[in-house]
Amino acid sequence: MAGKTGQRNSASQASTTPEALEQSFKQAFQIFVALLVATAIFASIKHLISRHSQRLLNRKQAIAAEKQAESELLEKITPTP
Repeated sequence: MAGKTGQRNSASQASTTPEALEQSFKQAFQIFVALLVATAIFASIKHLISRHSQRLLNRKQAIAAEKQAESELLEKITPTP
């Protein structure tokens, strides 16, 4: 039993060495940067989708307005009995 406790203590002491702390900090920083990049990519894709959707909506509205104008023009040209 005493041997296992000693191993645990030495393992916990090893994780607090300056090198281990520096390695942990580097890993945490890499994770942070990766999350930051992933967030930026997600936001960029979301923005592109939003712009594309808006363009499609604008095109749909323009087509509807054009059809409405044609319809009104035909009503003016075509005599009603």
